[in-house]
Amino acid sequence: MTNLNSNTTSFHNNIDLNPVKSAFDDSQTISKLGRVHFIGIGGAGMSVLAEMLHEEGVSVSGCDREANDHTQRLEELGIEVEIGQSASHVEHADVLVYSSAIKPSNPEIMAAHERGIKLVHRSDILALLLSAKTGVTVAGAHGKTTTSSLLSHILTVAAAGDLADPSYAIGGSIQAADGTVLDGGHAGNGIVMVAEADESDGSFEKYSPSIAIVTNAEADHLDHYGSSERYREAFVEHVSHAINNVIICAEDEGARKVLEAMPDNILNKTIAYGNLDTWSMKVSSRVQKLAVFASIEHENEQAVSGREMFTLVLPEKILDEHAKCSNKVQVSLLIPGLHNALNASAAIVAAVLLGMNPEDAARSAESFRG
Repeated sequence: MTNLNSNTTSFHNNIDLNPVKSAFDDSQTISKLGRVHFIGIGGAGMSVLAEMLHEEGVSVSGCDREANDHTQRLEELGIEVEIGQSASHVEHADVLVYSSAIKPSNPEIMAAHERGIKLVHRSDILALLLSAKTGVTVAGAHGKTTTSSLLSHILTVAAAGDLADPSYAIGGSIQAADGTVLDGGHAGNGIVMVAEADESDGSFEKYSPSIAIVTNAEADHLDHYGSSERYREAFVEHVSHAINNVIICAEDEGARKVLEAMPDNILNKTIAYGNLDTWSMKVSSRVQKLAVFASIEHENEQAVSGREMFTLVLPEKILDEHAKCSNKVQVSLLIPGLHNALNASAAIVAAVLLGMNPEDAARSAESFRG
């Protein structure tokens, strides 16, 4: 007698859901995707990808365990959303998108595999979307959400022209200048897309952003990487794909090790940031020669207001288009702490590299509420 449970187990054991392996080659474009189905479409990270594909004219559907604000918004946009999971949901799909939380035994995964439907990790879709925009990724064990939210806030509040109304895919909600809670995902009309780059499963190595930000490289996710050395090697690989610039926090010991491991051609387009007094003597002469530095000065938290105050000294190299601007900008944040001064510094540097006036970028950061 056939053991159905054994056969099912054997079947899904043959399904390879490897988040690091790229599902697409360089010829893949958004317009060639066909009908795309998302498992877990109601998640903050998945819903924005679904919405952006929908806005690009892609036929999108999805499912989730329960309805929420994200699924409601997607349905209002005309995207078909099913509650619950069933093999029948993928019947007309050409591509099925999953996250690292989804297992091979998922009924929709199994049905898609049996029918020859292409299985792609969410990072594959994010990589496609980033390649269609001026992409900015933010990676690091801490500070990803704050830094990506800050940059999105700066662009939303103060950017003009094609920099205005950025797209962003952030792992949490953010607050507008007036305190209104905004969704962490937005499909904007501008040319910029800001996204958190999840290093937990190695999938961030797929991205080729215009700008790659690294907030720190404190050893984490060793269940996946096996050692802190392999973890940092993944960061070196990630930043090596940045097209224009790398922005990295040199306050962090792990990030400094990433800096030291970068090849010369990557260091040449790197801006390191932090308190110059604390780390300038901790990096090699090669790093000091090839990279440029944005330094935090006079950092302090105001006793009465609680505001985080500091001066950000920008490298002259990134101010070519703003020759009349001072390379020193005063920053006043509602969110206190040196860690937030560091996050804001990365966001302001990125905004300037994208083409914003430094003073405008710093001023718009002042209304960020976290």
